[in-house]
Amino acid sequence: MCIRDRLRARQATRAVVTPSILAVVLRSLDAAGATLEERLPALRFWTVSGEATRATLVDDFLRHAPGATLVNVWGSTETAADACFHVLLGAGAAPRGRGDPAVGFPLTRAVRVSLDGGEVLVAGAAVALGYARGGAIVASPRFAGGAVRTGDRGAFCDATGALRILGRVDDVVNVRGVRVDARAVEAALGAGVVVVFVDGGDASRGALVAFAEPGAAPDLAAVAAAARPSEVVRLDALPRGSAGKVDRAALRRLAAVSYTHLTLPTKA
Repeated sequence: MCIRDRLRARQATRAVVTPSILAVVLRSLDAAGATLEERLPALRFWTVSGEATRATLVDDFLRHAPGATLVNVWGSTETAADACFHVLLGAGAAPRGRGDPAVGFPLTRAVRVSLDGGEVLVAGAAVALGYARGGAIVASPRFAGGAVRTGDRGAFCDATGALRILGRVDDVVNVRGVRVDARAVEAALGAGVVVVFVDGGDASRGALVAFAEPGAAPDLAAVAAAARPSEVVRLDALPRGSAGKVDRAALRRLAAVSYTHLTLPTKA
């Protein structure tokens, strides 16, 4: 039984899913010539969490269920729970701005969020009581008891004060719901290989693409299946800048073109 049928059978009125799952559900409905409102009329409150939510997903959801509520919830692996929320569609929704939606405001007054050099810090009720080997909690002049560095880059919207996530300060990416360190994958594949992430337009389409220079022998078996690149592209030479460093931006542009022919998940 597919996700959509399970929700209908249980007469669900609320659902919490990752953006990638919601994207697959909407695409499967498009393929069937149906809408979310028609197939799941009772389900009027959706929460997306666990991955970045793209503006295209919000547009698709609005087309499928114009009267439903969509809430974007954000946290991080470094926090013990979700930290912020933003009502994107429905009652209490904030005006939509340009670009991908914000993650909004702290869930409760007991959760505090700030920026340090552009990195998002979280303190208060969303922070775990302890971390293995001392991990994550750092001293902060803003928060007694310290705060957690999330690894996410962020900014506060000038007009509303809502938090917007801009990317990562490291090379950790989300590949269809799995957190992957792209540089660690690169190291495991061996010398002469560079790995880049392709966004794909929504969370369900993200993938890693590996580029190999002549003589490189990428060992895909050395990488866990969930973190394995979707494609290995062999080049006559890796593009490099004037200082001799690999031009990763050029590889990302090339990967976006190279990746378009791959089969993407559509079943829900």
